[in-house]
This record gives sequence, C-alpha cells and structure tokens, in this order.
Amino acid sequence: MTLPRPSRRLCRDSEPNSRHRDPTRLGRSVLVSFLVTFVTALAVALLLTPVCRRIAIRTGFVAIPSAKGIHREPTPVLGGVAIFFAVFFALFVAGGFSGALPKMRALGFLGGGALVFVMGVIDDRVDLSWFSKLLGQIVAAILLLASDNASGVFLTPGGLVLSLLWLVGLANAMNFLDNMDGVCSGITVVVAAVLGALALLAGQPETALLAGAVCGASLGFLRFNFFPARIFLGDGGSLFLGYSLASLGLMTTRSMDFTFALLVPVIALAYPIFDITFVSVTRVARGQSLTQGGRDHTSHRLGRLLGDARLTSVTIYAICAALGAIAVGLHQIAFPPATIVTFLAVAFAFFGFGMRLSRSAPVPKPPGTAAAGVSPSSPRRAPPIGGEDLSQSRTVRVGCRDNDFCRAQTGSLLERIAGSHPKITFEVIDLPGSGEGEHPILEALGAGVCDLHLRAVRELPIGLPEDVVLAAVTRRNDPFDVLIAGDGQLLEDLPEDAILGVESSRVAVQLKSFREDIRVQKMKGTIDRLMQHLSSGEIAAFVTAAEDVETLGWEESVVEFFHPDMVLPAAGQGCFAILGRAGDDELIEEFATHDHLVSRQVVLAERAFLRELNVKPTDPVAVHGRFEGETLVLEAMLADEISGAILRDDLDGDPSEEDELGIRLAKLFIADGARDYIASYG
Repeated sequence: MTLPRPSRRLCRDSEPNSRHRDPTRLGRSVLVSFLVTFVTALAVALLLTPVCRRIAIRTGFVAIPSAKGIHREPTPVLGGVAIFFAVFFALFVAGGFSGALPKMRALGFLGGGALVFVMGVIDDRVDLSWFSKLLGQIVAAILLLASDNASGVFLTPGGLVLSLLWLVGLANAMNFLDNMDGVCSGITVVVAAVLGALALLAGQPETALLAGAVCGASLGFLRFNFFPARIFLGDGGSLFLGYSLASLGLMTTRSMDFTFALLVPVIALAYPIFDITFVSVTRVARGQSLTQGGRDHTSHRLGRLLGDARLTSVTIYAICAALGAIAVGLHQIAFPPATIVTFLAVAFAFFGFGMRLSRSAPVPKPPGTAAAGVSPSSPRRAPPIGGEDLSQSRTVRVGCRDNDFCRAQTGSLLERIAGSHPKITFEVIDLPGSGEGEHPILEALGAGVCDLHLRAVRELPIGLPEDVVLAAVTRRNDPFDVLIAGDGQLLEDLPEDAILGVESSRVAVQLKSFREDIRVQKMKGTIDRLMQHLSSGEIAAFVTAAEDVETLGWEESVVEFFHPDMVLPAAGQGCFAILGRAGDDELIEEFATHDHLVSRQVVLAERAFLRELNVKPTDPVAVHGRFEGETLVLEAMLADEISGAILRDDLDGDPSEEDELGIRLAKLFIADGARDYIASYG
C-alpha cells in the first residue's frame, strides 16, 4: 500500500515550491539590500554603542553590582538603544535599495519592537509592575500580528493565543538569558542568522532583511558586550531582541504548513525556551518567586562547570548554532514526521542536560545551611576525592588548616582541579596553623608531612620558605571586597554609629574615609564566625572578601560589591596558590598545568610591591593589578591607621617585568613618605 505524500498547504501569498526556491533567484536588488542591511546595522551598532555607553555613565543608567549579578563594577545599561536604532536605520536604508520590504510589515515589526523597547528602558530606570510590562508586551504582539506578519492559522482564536504565548514568552526568555556577558546578544547573532537563512529558503526576502538587520546590530554590540562587558543591554535591549527573534520565527512560518511552522522555529530557539523553562521549574520546586533574580540560570550553572566565562558563552553559541543547523535541515527535508521525531529528541536531550546541571552545578546554598565540609560535625580527615582506580593512583596528601572554613576552601578548590588528575587520589589532612601569615603549615609542607597546600594568595606570607614552591596561581576570580548586612542595607544606608565588622586594617581605614560616623571594628576569625556575630546582632554588617563568600556559596547574602576606587583589594586577592615541596618535581609539574600566566604576573607584581616596602599582608596596605590591553596597571594604597591619612598612586608597565613594576611603584610611595607610615605599624 502506498502512503499518501504529506500535504504542503501554501499560504495565500506564496508561490508553488517557494519553500525550495533558489536564493539566487530572489533578484540582485534583494541580495544587495540584504548585504547592505546587515553591514549598515553592524556599522551603526559599532559606532553608536560607545556613544550610548558615555551617555549612560553621565545620566546614571548603570547597573550597580549586587549578589544577583556576576558583574563587579557599575556598568552602563543603554546597549539596547544602540541595537534598536541600528536596526531602525538599517531597515530605513534597505528600503531605498529594494521594494522587498513591505511598509505594513516593517511598521508592524518596528512598532511592536519600539513599544517593548521603550517599556524596557523605563523599567531599567523606574521599576514597572509586572502587569504593566505584560500588557505592553501583549499590545506589541498584537501590532505585529495585525500587520500581516503571520500566516492565517495564527490569527484563529487558538492560534492567536499560541502566538501571544510565543511572542511574550520568548521576549521574556531572552530577558532571562541576559545574565552573563555576551550570552543574550551572542545567541541573537546566531539565531537571527539561522532565521534569516530559513526566510531566504522560504522565499521571504522581507523577513530575511529584518533578520539581517537584527543579526548585524547584535554582532556590532557584541564587540562591547563580550566578557568582560563594557556595556549591558538593559531590559529594553534584551526584551527587544527577544521580541525580534520571536517575530522572525513567526514570520518564517508564512509559507509553511501548520505542523512544520510550529516546530522548526521552536528547535531554532530551543536554548532560550529551555532556559526559561528550567529556571521556572527549579524555582517553583524551591518555593522561590519566578521574578526573583539569582545565579541559577543554565548559563550560570554551565559557567560553574566550565570555570570560564568566555568558554561558557562560546559553548552556548555552539549549541544554538547546532540547533539552527538542524532547523535548516528539517526545513529542507520538509517531512513532518522527521520534524516531530527531531523535536522530541531535542526535548529529551535538553531534559538530560538540565538534570546534569542540577546535579553537577547546584544553586549555592544560603547562609545558615550546612555546606559540604563546613558543618561542625565534619570528619577531621576528609574522604579521598578523585582517583577511582587506586591501584594506579598516587595518593597526594593535601595539608589543610584545622578549621571548618579552611576545609571547605580546600575542598572547593580540589573539586575544581581533581578532574584533571584522574590517576591521583587526594587525601585532605588537618594541620596546625591558621590565620594570615603563619608558617607552621608551610613548615609541615616542607618537612614532607603533606604533599600539597592550597591557600588564598592574599593569606600567604610575602617570603615563602626555601623548601616550598609556588606550583601554580589559579585564574583570578572576584578580587573585590563585599558587604553583608543583616537588614540588607548598603554602606551608605547604615545608621549612624552602626558597628561594621572588618577583617583587616586595610578595609577599616578605607571605609572610614567614606563613613566617619560608623564604628568600624576589626574582628578576627573566618567568614562563618563573622556571620555568627551578625546573626547575634553584635554587628550591623561586615566586610569580607568575595572569594570567601563564594567558597561557602553565600553569594545571595551579598548586599554590595566595593569597586577598587572605594576599597582597594589585598595583594593576590581572588587567586589561589597551589604550593608544593621543593624536590618533588613530578608533582609540581603535574599541578603547574593550573597556573594562569596573566594572574601569576599580576600577583607577582602585587607581592613585589609589599616585599619592597617590607610590610605584611595584615598591615593597612592594598595593591591591585589589572590589564588594560597589553599593559599591566598596578594601583596601590598605604595608610596611617591612626590619623586616617592615605597615600594612593598607580603605575603601568610591561607585564613581563612584573617584579620591577611592583618595586618601582613601591619606590614612588617611599619618595612620598611611606616609611613614616610604615614605622607606626609595629
């Protein structure tokens, strides 16, 4: 029995076999217009984004660092303005080259996009209610649908509901994904290119022109938004991009049958759909509000697994590109059963991916919950990590200071590096010695009591024992200091005479210059001890290093990140050191693979500054290095704790001469009278 061929119902304005029309037959003017549209949008975005950045800084359109985000500096949020006007201008130019862009459809697309964009910009400045934003998005969707931008099946009662869910849902899905540098804009570049290809293959030059404008504008903006981002999209930008992709996906269905039209754009846009679904389900399961921000998105979890923001973004781009290739292939095959099977396979693959992310990269636990290795009931000797085949493994003893926090710190770093050493079994052993600058644990390492010691660089003494080798300096994470307050108040909002707990003179003297009316109290102990003081009401807030907060997974407790202009970090803050024993060359070489050259250069320059001044990490002195292009910039602070006077200066130079740079900066401080300050340190 011969099965009937699947029907290919065409929409009212399509031609026979338009789905398979050769793009070269679209006409020279259309192809030229497509190229001009893409290049124009790209050029305008490249030129306009820096302008928007300067305007945002002057007008206060900036995102303030918080625990809900990953950025650590105030960052402009008017990137969406550059993208919107780049798309608008490119489409205006394209209209002069070809008649392939019907005014009705273009106006419907831009009108709805403008409404979503403006409401998002307003929301960036003044928080709008969820109802106002939803109503605006629905009106924008109706403007698009009313301008002949979708096939008739989507204008039936059931199809209309589906269209509204598609447009509003995807706009918010991309807004959800605007949580890591370059993710939202990069996904848009990839998916818009895919949808443009689908439009060309379907014989829809007007849709292809719109896709080219969105793709070009997003690519130009990505130049400034990729990690580390110098400007953010803002809600206006992310909602506009989400609306644009949803609109393009809907437009590509105008010459396809219903089943085909429904599933192909879903596959092309599967990643943002997966992210918003995954976040919504996991938040509901935790009893958390869907609108409450947090670092629980798929990009955040993937970033914790990969350990690199750039690699995370590129991985997500690759996933979207693969899905786009599948969507284009299905469009060409034009066989609905294959599309349905592929859709189910993609859904199943994402389900497995979500389960893996939930297990391997869980959401950090809030304060008050036991973290692995932190509970007082933790064993004195931690179980081995890694190295399942013990017959071929070398057991490496990792020396750890004898307190709960340091065991958590050691365990956290081991979890990051153990996978790179499958033939090694790690055994964590407790050793005496705690606090900054103490030598007993380093002496135990040199004497062979342990084989490795993992420690925050900022806590290391400036002069290491001769029998201890710095095998590696890990990639620098957050080098900044953070504020944790009982009532969630910023530093400027703390009441007069409030007690602020700090761990070092370095932080105390810098904060006093901003708030002379509060009582800054130095307190000994690790971050978990400071949290106990906060919970008991002894202090109103405390300041600690961001790296310590991340060790315990307490990022959600952070109220404020302090920019280096306000609180300059300690030397080496944000980096961990892997220390080995001199003579154990094989082990040192094994772990040297974790050495991050850029971070090592910065750390050596910072420590050279302290060494030349002959000061200790516990003294009121700070130094922070950063790269500006190929130049290493070193900024330092030295203070008189009694008078509150502060010396501050910076110097830049060749990163290959990191020691010399630190020494030269120290000599500048000496010339300014630093010895008089240091003499009072004792």
